Amino acid sequence: MANQIVLQCACGEAINSVSELTLVKAEGAKNEVAIVCPNPVCIFQEIGRCKYESDELSSSNLIKAEFISSFSTWNAINNGIDQTSEILKKMLVEIVKELIPKNKDLKRRDK
Repeated sequence: MANQIVLQCACGEAINSVSELTLVKAEGAKNEVAIVCPNPVCIFQEIGRCKYESDELSSSNLIKAEFISSFSTWNAINNGIDQTSEILKKMLVEIVKELIPKNKDLKRRDK
């Protein structure tokens, strides 16, 4: 498709679908999950976060899900604000509906 935009981490890694992303427990934060760039050597690593009411990872107790501003801004500059906003919202919905249910037993990120 000619008009389909590709999201990209500032490290240069293209993100074509939510299935490429990884969820890990956020360091130093209770009840938060980091959305991690698929590039294993990315210097930024975290591109978003999901925050929960309790320790249980469940879409039913989700408080907030968002991409970090540098990731959103990078893509808005490259693809336009309207298209980027629409795609990022859809991705967050997919993360909550698809990735979270598959990742009940998250681990801390390896260093």
